[in-house]
Amino acid sequence: MSISGITSNDSINIQQHKQQPKKAEVKQESISFFDEKWSGHQIAKLTGDNFFTDWLQDKDKVCTDGCDDGKIGFVEGAKSCAKGLIGGIPKMMINHPVATAVTVGMGVVATALSGGAILPFLGAMGVASGVAMVGYGSYKAVTAKTDGETKQALETLGTGVTATALSVKSSGKILEKAANAGVKSAQVSEDANMFQKTVQMFKSVPEALKTSYSKVSEPKLVSVMMPQKEINLGNFDKNKTYVGLKYGTDNIASQVKYFSGEYCPGTEPPVHAVCLTYEDGKWWIYQSNALSNEVLGTPSGTNKVDALSWLKTINNKLEFFDLNVDVSVLKENIGQPYGKQDILKLLFASVFNTNGQQSDGSGIICSEYIALGCKDICEFYKLPAWSITPAHIKNYMILKGINPIVMNPE
Repeated sequence: MSISGITSNDSINIQQHKQQPKKAEVKQESISFFDEKWSGHQIAKLTGDNFFTDWLQDKDKVCTDGCDDGKIGFVEGAKSCAKGLIGGIPKMMINHPVATAVTVGMGVVATALSGGAILPFLGAMGVASGVAMVGYGSYKAVTAKTDGETKQALETLGTGVTATALSVKSSGKILEKAANAGVKSAQVSEDANMFQKTVQMFKSVPEALKTSYSKVSEPKLVSVMMPQKEINLGNFDKNKTYVGLKYGTDNIASQVKYFSGEYCPGTEPPVHAVCLTYEDGKWWIYQSNALSNEVLGTPSGTNKVDALSWLKTINNKLEFFDLNVDVSVLKENIGQPYGKQDILKLLFASVFNTNGQQSDGSGIICSEYIALGCKDICEFYKLPAWSITPAHIKNYMILKGINPIVMNPE
C-alpha cells in the first residue's frame, strides 16, 4: 500500500536510516613538529606512533613498500642511516647501560691511572671499531634478505661513521694529552691536518701502552710523619690568610697534571691546594683530601688540621701565596665528602674542552674548597668553583703578580 506515492518499503528504509547514527566527519590535519602546541605525547596519541620508543625498540624496522625483500628506497635508507649517525651511540647507552658504564668507566680509570698516556690506544680503538662498524653495516646491507635487516644494517653503518668521526676529530687533543704524559711519539706539528694527526695517533700506540704500564705500575707515594723536620712559619703574617699549592711527581700527581696542566701553561701545575690561617693561637690548614690520613687523624673530604703537623708530612715543593680567603666559608663546609664526581667531570672536560659546562658533582675537591672561600678566582675565570683546579689558582697568582713563599723539601 502506498500513501502519497511512498510505499511501505520506502517507509521502512526511512526509519532505518533515521536510526543509524551519523558518522563523524574525519578531518585531516597536518602535524608540524615545529608547532609548539603539539607535544610529543599528543603527536603519538594522534598518530598512534611514538617515534622515539619505536626507534629504540626497533619497531621502525619493518617493510613499508609492500615487498619485504631487503630492498628499500633512498628515503627509507637515508632515514635509517641518519638514525645511526645521530642516535646510535645514545641508543647503545640506553639499551645497554651496564655495558656502556663498564666500558666508559674502564676508559676513564685507565686514562686517570696512566696520566693520559693511554689515550692514543683508546683513540685508535675508537677509529678501528668505527671503521669495523661501517664495514659490517655495509656488508649486512648488501646481503640483507628483509627490509628490517637492511634498515638495521644502515643504522649500524651510520653509528660507525659517527664513532670514526668523533675519534678522528679528537686525535689532536689526544696527542697533546699523551705528549704531556710523556709519550714522545705523540708529539706532532701544530700545522698537521686531522688525517696526519690520526696517523700519528696510531703510530704512537706502542709507546703509549709502554708508558701507561710504567705509570700504572710505579709505586705510590705514602705520606708519613717526619718529626725531625723543622718547620719555620716566622715569615708568615698572623693577620693574613695564605693559599698553599703543593707539587708532586707520584702517580696520583701525574693524573692531576694530566687534566689540569693546560690551565697554567708554561709552568709546572700544582696537584693540591690548601688554605693556611692563624686562629686560636696556632696555625691551621684547611683542605679537602681524597684519602683519610691515619697519621694526622684527618678524614677524607674537607677538614681542618694542625699546620705544623701537616707540613711535616709534605715531601714535595710547597708554595704559599698571600691571598684573602673567607675562612668562615671554609668553616661552614667542613665535613663535606671529597668530590670524586667532580674529578671525573674535570677529566672529561679536559678531553673535550668543555670545562665550565659540567654540572656540580657531590662533594668538594681541594681547589673547589679554596675557590669557595675566594670568589675573586671564580670571577676572574668566569667559572663555578667546581671547575677550578689547582692549576687555575697557580695561573691566577702568576697573572696577578703575587709572588710565592717557597718551602722546599729538606
